[in-house]
Amino acid sequence: MNNNMLLNQIKLRSESIIPDEKLSPEGIENSLSNVKKSSGKQISFAAVSFVLIICLISVSFFTTFNFWKISFDPKNITPKSTAPPAFVPSVPIPKSNYDTVFKAVSGIKQKYGQNDTIINDLDIGTGFSEKNGQAYSGAPAAASDSLRAELSSDEEFSGTNTQVSGVDEADIVKADGNYIYTLSGEHLLIVEAKNGDLTKMSDISLDFSYSEMYISGDTLAVLEQSYEDLIAYGGKLYEEDRSYAHGPFTTKTALHFYDISDRANPLETHTLAQDGGYISSRLVNNTIYLATNSYVYDLENIDKKEPRTFVPSTYADEKQACVESSGIYIGSYVDSVNYVNFSSIDLDDTSKFYCTKSILGNGSNVYCNDTSFYVVSDSYDYENDTYSTQLFKYAIDGPDVMMLAETKVKGNILNQFSMDEYNGYFRIVTQSYSSDYHPETNLYILDPELNLTGKLERLAKNENVKSVRFDGDIGYFVTFRNTDPLFTVDLSDTGNPVILNELKIPGFSEYLHPFGKNLLLGFGSDADVDSGGVTGLKLSMFDVSDKTDVREISTCVFEQNTDNQYVSSDAQYNHKAIFADSSKNLVGLMYNRYSYVTGVQNNYYVIFKYDNNTFTETAKINLGQLKSSARGLYIGDYFYVVYYRTICVLSLNDFELAEKVIF
Repeated sequence: MNNNMLLNQIKLRSESIIPDEKLSPEGIENSLSNVKKSSGKQISFAAVSFVLIICLISVSFFTTFNFWKISFDPKNITPKSTAPPAFVPSVPIPKSNYDTVFKAVSGIKQKYGQNDTIINDLDIGTGFSEKNGQAYSGAPAAASDSLRAELSSDEEFSGTNTQVSGVDEADIVKADGNYIYTLSGEHLLIVEAKNGDLTKMSDISLDFSYSEMYISGDTLAVLEQSYEDLIAYGGKLYEEDRSYAHGPFTTKTALHFYDISDRANPLETHTLAQDGGYISSRLVNNTIYLATNSYVYDLENIDKKEPRTFVPSTYADEKQACVESSGIYIGSYVDSVNYVNFSSIDLDDTSKFYCTKSILGNGSNVYCNDTSFYVVSDSYDYENDTYSTQLFKYAIDGPDVMMLAETKVKGNILNQFSMDEYNGYFRIVTQSYSSDYHPETNLYILDPELNLTGKLERLAKNENVKSVRFDGDIGYFVTFRNTDPLFTVDLSDTGNPVILNELKIPGFSEYLHPFGKNLLLGFGSDADVDSGGVTGLKLSMFDVSDKTDVREISTCVFEQNTDNQYVSSDAQYNHKAIFADSSKNLVGLMYNRYSYVTGVQNNYYVIFKYDNNTFTETAKINLGQLKSSARGLYIGDYFYVVYYRTICVLSLNDFELAEKVIF
């Protein structure tokens, strides 16, 4: 635990601590009076001193105990708000005492089938308490973007397209400047890429269902999601009909670690897993953070004496352990027996989880920078017919993780880019619905303790949010009905966000990307102005030098929908599928062309050069009837297109195909 973090937390929280009434001056006086009455004698100076010493020790212990339960980012300290915090974590449940957890789960079980259980009604001492009972109080998120990898290598190279500079995201293809790593079929391939020449170093057969991977130095980690039925956990529900079998936590997410110091002979070293389906993960410096959702299916067979039946578990090389009760928090608003499990792994020791926290609540997306990790979930209140987003905030410092706060905001997010944190303030764009069920857009700003400081609500009525991007003090978001309004918002005054510009153009961008100085790249769909019908794929470049007069200065509609074909791209919903590098003025992506006549889908990877306010197609590679995705990257003077067991090599000088290797 970081000492500076703790000292700052003491400073921030000491004013808000409410000691026991018995420790107040009136309480102490009453205590002394009672002692005097019971003894019938005068209280000696020693006795008074003894009582005062005990009181001082108690206050000191209370202060220390309270600040240990939460954490705070010391880099983002702001003056303490006069308003009460959105949520204040309660004292963690004592280690090896799961009674409170069991009581919470049992309370939900009793109300099972009802929507939106308010845990506060269950009288179990929640992990959080709502701010004045308000359902909506604020929101957070943050990010800037850098594609150029910061690892040491023999050649300059590009990394995964991520949201936040310095925060890596798992993907199916990775590079480190010397080697390309790709998950293809049931294999992990390691290929040396040297001056455009490719040499296969190793081909690892994977006997599990992989999803993505990370590379950090000589450590490689592959993510897996597995499923097990109830019987494997010793459950009884559905035992007679295994086709419907479900376990308490039937889904597990695992990280398989490999020592790749010898690229020709990778060695699997450890496997770490935790209950729950994969939400997302991040790699910051030397720590992997993993978030999962686990659900207690078998409520009929939870057993107070068997925490495994109602508490999530972690697994270190198959060795199972329940999450310690001191690491479990109870969310303020729970509508099902679901846990958000958040773990950290120090890559210097991949034999164990460094830290695991679980919250009785839900999660569906994450935002992460180098000091904060947010898990968010969309929810719907059937009783009030409203949509909201719940946020859990963790402070991270290397592998150290501490639960910090929880809150809710009105509306639901589009994706991870709807969130951003900047100078300690969390910004989030959501979509909600009016009383007549028309979509509306909202923007909220929250301070480091998730108190609401500023907001914009009920924008772009009858239009849907299509993309969001934050860039320092500026926020951009696109909404669409028949045309694309690109909103530019000044966020420098956290208490008063201001719309600077609203640009309406045909079509809409589904991904926004800061592209060098004063340029913003957009990728999405072209559309008919009158009907709003999508007509094809479109690249846009916006001049944002004047935030009050943002202009679309270049467009490229490179594929068209017709009566006979439909075009789409992975990059419309997965930012990692798009390559964008402003230093080389390049944009690359894969797209699909589906024929209604033949029923065949052909796939292409296309590379554009942006120069003199113009997009120019410099290369197009026919990937055939590929059913998996493709990635583009560069190492040195060569561009590599990586797809199913195949790598195409192009020279960055002329973009001629130099080599195509099938492994």
